[in-house]
Amino acid sequence: MNEAELEQQIQAKGKTATKTYEGTKRVHAHPMNRGEYNAYRGWEVPADENPADGGYLVEYLDGGKSNHAAHAGYISWSPKDVFERAYCEVGQGLSFGDALKALKAGQRVARTGWNGKGMFVYFVPPASYPVQTGAAKAHFGKCAMVHYNAYMAIKNVDGTVSTWVPSVNDCLASDWGVVGESEQAASTVPPHQQRVVDEHAECLERLRKLRAFIGDAKGPFRQLDDAERHRLMHQEDVMTELATVLAERVAAFQPAPVGDDFPLGKACDLSGDTACEACQ
Repeated sequence: MNEAELEQQIQAKGKTATKTYEGTKRVHAHPMNRGEYNAYRGWEVPADENPADGGYLVEYLDGGKSNHAAHAGYISWSPKDVFERAYCEVGQGLSFGDALKALKAGQRVARTGWNGKGMFVYFVPPASYPVQTGAAKAHFGKCAMVHYNAYMAIKNVDGTVSTWVPSVNDCLASDWGVVGESEQAASTVPPHQQRVVDEHAECLERLRKLRAFIGDAKGPFRQLDDAERHRLMHQEDVMTELATVLAERVAAFQPAPVGDDFPLGKACDLSGDTACEACQ
């Protein structure tokens, strides 16, 4: 099928033109010419194609149903020049643009030009964490959840972690490389986990308002009958237990953010009359 025929077929399906796409893929690749690939698949090489054309057998690692018994991922063949323009070997010299794509895909990256050993950069997706500092508590309230935007962090030589912004030299460098294998399946919080984070934040906010209502010495709570006050105090106990369970769930699946306002790695204890240890 030539280009004109392809365009006619596309238009016949109700589309006006071929669209342009850009993506990021992580693959395994093995040098294999066109004839070898066709033989590997049990196919005949088409008469108008050259079996000696250089290329690669490409196996996709990030999705696609297996189409060959010897491979876990989907495989295809790519001409040598097309493949080598699109991919760089992991650990080899990447541009910052390629390194940024790897970061967003959950990889750790580093420059060979850095003097410090063991340093790497990684991407921290947006998430919510319990408030820690006095300044933050004064604004958000004790035991509140603070919503953090995404940022990049760097693991330093001494094992500490800091927020990181690339320098001009970092942006122009071509000695970036991926460090090891991916330790995260995705660069964002999974939807089912984000729902728990959101539910926890909502529960804490409602609990804060309920406690303020009960604790107001001159408020309407004092005018309620004993039975209604008892029900509200029981509601506070139940909501406190729910907030504690949700906090434990959040702590179990979220890493702490970088900075002076990150959690202590444990759930808030909301059972007492005063703020928990993590929120004091």
